[in-house]
Order: sequence, then structure tokens, then C-alpha cells
Amino acid sequence: MKKTVTLFAFLLYTTVVVFAGKIFTKDVIHLPQTAQTFISTYFGDLKIQKIEIEDEIFESKTFEVDFTNGYEVKFDKNGEWYKVDCKRDAVPSAIVLEDIMNYVKENFEQDYITEIEKERNGFEVELQSDITIKFNKQGEFKKYD
Repeated sequence: MKKTVTLFAFLLYTTVVVFAGKIFTKDVIHLPQTAQTFISTYFGDLKIQKIEIEDEIFESKTFEVDFTNGYEVKFDKNGEWYKVDCKRDAVPSAIVLEDIMNYVKENFEQDYITEIEKERNGFEVELQSDITIKFNKQGEFKKYD
């Protein structure tokens, strides 16, 4: 009986490992339509270095798009962005809530957002000066991190 249970556990584990994993491509056709539209709208002039599709058994499918200039955008299974990292450049202002943009402009005149991430309770932004700020879902300031 012990051998049967061990064998079953091993087979289950190997099945999970086989079906879970990462796929690499450069073709945007493998992204959900929402993600394709986002890329063409905000990063259409950039060249894609790679697209990483991660499909883990116990986690949701995610997509990570890396551009040749170092920018990175992450999407959830539905193609909704949840992280945009433009390294030392400004993220497209159109993707940032107006209240967040206003807060940054009012409190950090010479600064701009280089990275934004959607979190469960709101947003986290990183400024060019390496200051990290958290906002709630409505874009109201919460704290410096």
C-alpha cells in the first residue's frame, strides 16, 4: 500500500510539473486581446524582446512582456496590466489615475513616475528619484514606502 501511495504521489507531481511552466515567444498573438491593445496603444513603437507566458497549476496565468529598451509590462490572465516598469523613463501618464498624477505633480515637481503596480488595496508607484509611494484604489495617498 505504501508503494502504491508513493507511486501515485510521484505520478501526480510529475504531471503537475509537465503541465506547469513557462513559454517564451515574441509574437503578441499569444497575448489576450486587451494586452495586445494596451501594447499597441502605449508601446507600439517599441520592439519586443520576449514575451513570457507563465501558467502555473495553482496560480493564475500571467504574461510578461520585455522590450528591447528594458521596459517591462506584466498582465494578468485577462490581459489587464498590473505592472508597468519604464526603468528611468516616465510611464505613460494615460495609464495613471488622475489623482495619483496630481499628487506627484504637486509634491514632486521635478519628478515623474517610472514604475506603477496595481496591488490588492491600491497602487504602488516608484518615482525617478527612487521614492516609493502607495495609494488606495481611488488614487488617494496612503503612505511612503
